Amino acid sequence: MTVSLTRRADLFGDRTAVIETSENERYSYAELDALAERLARKLAGLGAKRGDRIALLSRNRIEVLACVFSTRRLGCELALLSPYRSKSEIADLVSRIDPHTVLHEEAQSDRLRKVRETMSFDELSDTDPAEYEPAGTTMADPWLLIHSAEDDPSIYVFSADAVERNCIAGTVTCGLSGSRTANLTSLFRADGLLVGTLPTLYAGRTLLLHRAFRPDPALAMIERHDATDVYGTPTEFDRLTEAGGFDTANFASVEAIYSGAPLSPELHDAYLVGGQPVGRLFGTPAAPHSLAFLPDREDVVEKGDSVGRPVPDCEVRVSEGQLEVRGPVVADGTLDEEFDGWVETGLRARRDDEGDYWIEEP
Repeated sequence: MTVSLTRRADLFGDRTAVIETSENERYSYAELDALAERLARKLAGLGAKRGDRIALLSRNRIEVLACVFSTRRLGCELALLSPYRSKSEIADLVSRIDPHTVLHEEAQSDRLRKVRETMSFDELSDTDPAEYEPAGTTMADPWLLIHSAEDDPSIYVFSADAVERNCIAGTVTCGLSGSRTANLTSLFRADGLLVGTLPTLYAGRTLLLHRAFRPDPALAMIERHDATDVYGTPTEFDRLTEAGGFDTANFASVEAIYSGAPLSPELHDAYLVGGQPVGRLFGTPAAPHSLAFLPDREDVVEKGDSVGRPVPDCEVRVSEGQLEVRGPVVADGTLDEEFDGWVETGLRARRDDEGDYWIEEP
């Protein structure tokens, strides 16, 4: 089964796909599929067609996931923009992407003041829909554009095949496919979408989605909705300990916690008190799934700074002290170049005698 929402809607039907915990709204696979289809027809009504780019600025919302799948149906490329960038930075990203349409949630309209011809979700809902022919896309066609976090960000291009390979890597390596995955990160991030989110839907499970991370609501999300898997970055896990009820939190439903990078010993200890060692799912914007240190390893605490070993669909090596990756989970390239062979991550690393990798300070 490829990354087809319609196939999942046919198979899973009324099974809950997403719970928007901020709004207390539930969406079945059939309902998410119907929303994606409506958005595809609305975008077709705007004249969007195969090969066009759609830029999107939004916090974590069900519409973002619907846009992911609707653009695939049209053969468009979806470029996700960070809502934490300045107005000038967003305008620069839009200029580089050169999209057919810039969509946004109403709350982000002010951040697009330097961008012409934008459209909010509400405005899109008022657009006349249009019929469209199936795009006839291949797995090699570009689908998602995700930018990095640097001051001068690279924009990475992921084909449908690279997206699916990341979904497979996530489910095979450690799941994020338990009954309910709580994603604490933002969907505009490569790890937030391709590690913390899409593998869960790929496996037909339930995604717990919070609109914007805040410690107390995030902790309530984990407890109230019986999360089985929790994914975040050290920043979210650090702030989660600030939640008023963290010290008495009930993590009984949680089977595994994964961080995008190693936690500090003090922070890791905070989760160990609740009997939850934190595993690592390490990657970069170019290779969201690269290395993994599973939380059930006996040396998970002893090697708390290690990022573990390569996931099945990623080859990793250290060349002249630099971490390099290659494989089907790696982006196909950037807007400026195609990748061929080993891809430099820009990170210094070492590999120990047991095969575990360690990221080192520059």
